[in-house]
Amino acid sequence: MNLIWFGRWSINSQPKSNGLFPIDESVINFFCIFNSHSFKCSSIALISFQISSELKRIIVASTNPVKISCALTAFEQAFPHEKFKVAGTETPSGVSHQPLSEEETLKGAQNRLEFIKAYQKDADYFVSIEGGLKKNEMGYDAFAWVIVHDKRKTGKAQTATFELPEPINSLIDQGLELGYADDKIFKRKDSKRKNGSVGILTKNIIDRTEYYRHALILALIPFLNKELYK
Repeated sequence: MNLIWFGRWSINSQPKSNGLFPIDESVINFFCIFNSHSFKCSSIALISFQISSELKRIIVASTNPVKISCALTAFEQAFPHEKFKVAGTETPSGVSHQPLSEEETLKGAQNRLEFIKAYQKDADYFVSIEGGLKKNEMGYDAFAWVIVHDKRKTGKAQTATFELPEPINSLIDQGLELGYADDKIFKRKDSKRKNGSVGILTKNIIDRTEYYRHALILALIPFLNKELYK
């Protein structure tokens, strides 16, 4: 089983006596991949931000760096005065590798959520994102379900949908998963862990991270309005 950690770390600075780094220090995004054979960390980008006093832990039901990065970005935007660390872990969906209905896709997201709730009990938030397809008159629409849970309440939302082109539809009908169909048609490698179908088809106007981020923030509505969602 692989485990991915995604986070940020300050550089060229020393912590204060209370253990906190000063405001607006340079920090670096990083992700680390652990498995039984190796350990690897990669840097992403330098930014500046303020580190607060308490980390809240988010577990994502995936080792896909796109989903992990998206979760961190969405939570930081929704709760700008809090600080988070995010980890991702492999989880079974309990449905087909390529869900072909809204119901099956939602069930896959729910199954992944239940798995991480059972095995990652010390997290503050649990995030599950399951991509799926549904049949339309011409072929297939692509979309995803997003679920967020914090041991007290649950929020869920669906991404926007978009139509897939005929060459992709044909490969889906032959039994290929969407990611593999994209790789074959567009001559890519592992595109589902990068910009995905939505990024390829929109010419990266909307990449996969941005696509998921909006739905994740919508799933956070109950947490942003606790007095209305009890």
